[in-house]
Amino acid sequence: MRIPDRQVGYNALISRYGLFCVADRTSSFIAKRLSVIDRTEHADGSVIVRYPGKYNFDDTLSAHLEFCLKYEGVNLSALAALFEQRGADELQAWLDSKPGSRYARVCGYLYEWLNGQTLRYKLPAGIDAVSVLDDKRYFTAPAQRNRRFAILDNLPGTAAFCPLVRRTPALRAWIEKDLGANVAQVLASLEPELLERAVNYLYLAETRSSFAIEKDIPDSQRAERFRRLLERAGEDVPLDEETFVEWQYVIVPRLRVEASFRQKQNWLSRSGRSAHGADYIPPDPADVPGMMAGVVKVGELVKSNTYPVVLAAACASFGFVFVHPFLDGNGRLHRFLLHHFLRLGGFTPPGAVVPVSAAMEQDIASYAAVLKRYSARRTGMLDYRLDSDANFIDVKKRPLHLYAFFDATDLCEFTFACLERAIDHDLANELAYLRAYDSAHRSLTRWLDAPQPELEKLIRYIAQNNGCLSKNKRGQFPLIDDGDIARAEAQVNVAFAAYWKRQQ
Repeated sequence: MRIPDRQVGYNALISRYGLFCVADRTSSFIAKRLSVIDRTEHADGSVIVRYPGKYNFDDTLSAHLEFCLKYEGVNLSALAALFEQRGADELQAWLDSKPGSRYARVCGYLYEWLNGQTLRYKLPAGIDAVSVLDDKRYFTAPAQRNRRFAILDNLPGTAAFCPLVRRTPALRAWIEKDLGANVAQVLASLEPELLERAVNYLYLAETRSSFAIEKDIPDSQRAERFRRLLERAGEDVPLDEETFVEWQYVIVPRLRVEASFRQKQNWLSRSGRSAHGADYIPPDPADVPGMMAGVVKVGELVKSNTYPVVLAAACASFGFVFVHPFLDGNGRLHRFLLHHFLRLGGFTPPGAVVPVSAAMEQDIASYAAVLKRYSARRTGMLDYRLDSDANFIDVKKRPLHLYAFFDATDLCEFTFACLERAIDHDLANELAYLRAYDSAHRSLTRWLDAPQPELEKLIRYIAQNNGCLSKNKRGQFPLIDDGDIARAEAQVNVAFAAYWKRQQ
């Protein structure tokens, strides 16, 4: 008869105690017939790990928690949900029996950090300090020492908002590429006139794409206001409610401007959905101020010189859209916030912007997927009711820890992928286009006697139509004969040959 595997770790605790939290990405089992650890990773990011019988342990809460911290890492949401149910008694008994245990001390510290309650504890003499997060497994913030438990708190956020990022091979590789240095080097190599035109394109592309993602077509005034806001990204201003309200005022139509963070519950539904379905229900309005303070703390890690700038910027900007502090404009503000922290941390040179929204728009399916991985898992757990006109939503249980803590690794990998595309593809293509255009312009101005606007339009039309002027556009140039059109086409082809090759 086959002996069933014993489930252990966070998912075992979630199942046993009915914890109100998202399942851990790792499901662990003790398989007595195995002699080595067997690990299987699935396409959705979930992991199944089976451990040999020698890893088995007594079926106590403290033993499960020690296994979790030792082999699965730190899951703040599961711990917060557990500590709400299982309280101080078992942790107190663990600390009393093993006051020097690093795992008991970490759990005791996290209990107090998450709950704001105090345990009885006296640190034995001669105990070395230990970190909450293993810096070989996670990217960690500068540590703050807690002398009471001899704990080094290297968590990146607060008890109201604290995303964690794992040290994956993909993230290590992107960090080593130093994409920010690549941007600075490319822009520094440009002559002033070309740099000005390139920067103008970057701002234009970012403005258009950020609105296009929301399926919004702004009028010229709103587009110009957003561009001016992008130019201000990186200003070292207090990131308080007043500043966020000011930024929202720039982005949304005047009639939808809000004077503060939202005071009522909002929700998101795709167009055409039934009024009885919500795609995402953000946190309780009462939790917004505390969560936003945590978002700001994580974002300002870009100034720490220890936490990677892109990771802090990604966690804070995506955290903003998950908190959804306004009724309107959250998506555009989330993408602006990414630019703000990238420039504040020195990734983006002053006066420039990386068209990351353009890269997101070009891979909108992946962008939607990383947002949905957070939103769907949480909204799917909620018991809620929408009224028949979809004017009001009633949500039953919605604890802060469900929203405050999450694994942000995939969000950071997506952000890096978008930045790399924006730098290596979009920026490089625009510079190649500008150089090709300038080459064609120099060639044609030597012999073609035409007004500058007409000359520039002729080059654009030929380039846009793969090297020849279309019959529909030919009538716009009545004063240029067919022989000169053919000569112009030939020279534009030469000038744009390298650019077109890049597009293949």
